[in-house]
Amino acid sequence: MLISGISEERKIRLKRYQHLNDRWRSLSAEILLRYVLYLHYGLIGDEIIFTYNSNGKPLLYNHTYIYFNILHYGEWILCGVSDVPIGIDIERISNIDISLANRFFHEKECLYISQHSETEQIKAFFQIRTLKECKH
Repeated sequence: MLISGISEERKIRLKRYQHLNDRWRSLSAEILLRYVLYLHYGLIGDEIIFTYNSNGKPLLYNHTYIYFNILHYGEWILCGVSDVPIGIDIERISNIDISLANRFFHEKECLYISQHSETEQIKAFFQIRTLKECKH
């Protein structure tokens, strides 16, 4: 069964999901990561041990030269692996109150948004938000 090949942390997390589709996406995300780690680095099974940094971001224990990020959101599952820190994010662009930028973004980021036409400001907002999420 697929679940036997994933981390204990993921098994615990899977139980928290109320919807079966969310469980499948979470399970698939780790399986995809393990497959990529095998293809590119030859890592298998017990060689893949997860640890976490001070922000809660998962890292590979004893493989400090391999960085990864996985994400499952809606119908999407993403996996990025690199030899430099990597982040990935998906945002659904929707109508929002642009003034939120003033509360959460740096002054220069707000200026960047304001320099766009009204119709492009929402895109600029989500562009910045996505870049910020990728860093975490």
